[in-house]
Formats: sequence, C-alpha cells, structure tokens
Amino acid sequence: MHTRSTLNYQLPQFNASDKPTWLGDINGAFLAIDGAMHENAQNATEAKSTATSALAALNSALELAQNADTKATSALSTANSASTTATAAAETASAASSSAAATAALVASMRVKPIWTNNAIGSALSPTTETIANYSATGKLFTLVFVDNSTNGNFIEAVKLPGAGNGRGSEVDFDLTNGDIIKAYRDITFADSGDNMTIAIGACNILTSDGSAVTPTVDNTKVILAAVYAEELPTV
Repeated sequence: MHTRSTLNYQLPQFNASDKPTWLGDINGAFLAIDGAMHENAQNATEAKSTATSALAALNSALELAQNADTKATSALSTANSASTTATAAAETASAASSSAAATAALVASMRVKPIWTNNAIGSALSPTTETIANYSATGKLFTLVFVDNSTNGNFIEAVKLPGAGNGRGSEVDFDLTNGDIIKAYRDITFADSGDNMTIAIGACNILTSDGSAVTPTVDNTKVILAAVYAEELPTV
C-alpha cells in the first residue's frame, strides 16, 4: 500500500519501503483520474455552449446596432433632403413674389396700360361686346393688338385708335380650304356707356375679290383682337 497521496486528486505516492497493490493503489488512482477527466470534459462542453450562445447574442446585438445606424443615416438624409426642398421652395416663392411685385410696379408706372386681354386665343371668338367698368374712352389713345388665330396667336399687327370711335383689324391674307386667297379683318368700336366703356368686337369679315366685305360661314375667327392698351392723350 502507498503511504502518501497527491494533494488534488489523492493519487498514490510511494516511499521506498512501500509495496503497491493493483486493487488498492492502482485501481483507485485510475478511478480518480477518470473521474477528474470526465468532469473536465463536461465543464469544457458547457463552457463551449455558453461561449457559442454569447457569440450569437453579440452578433445579434451588432446586427441591431448596424440596422439602427442605417435607419438613422437614412432618416438624416431624408431630413436633409426635405430641408433642401423647403429652402428651394422658399427661394422660388420669394423670387416669384419679387417678380410679381416688380411687374406690378412696372405696369403701375407705365403710361400705356393694358385694359383688356382676350382669353380665347386658340379658340373661336364670336362677335361680342366687352365692358370695362368705371372707365371712359374719352381722351384715350388705344392700341389694338391683333393676332392670327389660325396659328394659335401669331402676332399680326398693332393698330392705334384715338378716343371713342371705330377701328379695323389688319387685313391679312388667308388660304381657304378651296385654295382661294382671301383677306379678313375685324371691326372694333369703343363707346362710353354711363360710367363704363364698351369694346364691341365685330365679326371676322372677309373681303371678296371685288373689295366688298362679307361675313363668311367658315373660317370666321381668323383675325383675333388679343389685347387693348390705353394711354391718356396729352392735353393741349
């Protein structure tokens, strides 16, 4: 038998005078070694499992952090874009306001001012009478702007007409569907009616080959009165 043992696992230690036995000393030592090694293996397996779980949790936390960073970056980009758009819109609105104010100031300072604008350019304009409220034809010089309605408003000519009276739109050559070349014009009459002024826009007359005027049944909206401008005649 052994007389001494190791400190940790109590394995046999022999002196010179000891006589070891297989059943007592050796079997016991191997059992102690086997038990300790098995316990160590179990501990290692448990430690590995714990480390694997910890790594998975760490990876999951890292992924969440990366997703949060991506969303934060996207939100910041959206906010910056919205801010840029808002700034551009504000600048555009400010420029439009300044332009409108400048235009209004220019019109207000002009001696020649628009008093009527035709909104029917590009479509039929039948003979009609337009009323300008609280306005008088007396002492005015009118500028009549005529356009070619068959080409959606190409400028023809501006005709000046002093005071209340009659005016004629430019005589313009047109090709009819039958190939004939004709001349057409519109009569314009200015008149005072109480506190208002009227602009009577006549039919689009066509001049025949002998010089007489007829009101055609086709192509009767060729010459369009596009706008009327007025200025005060100087007093003598």
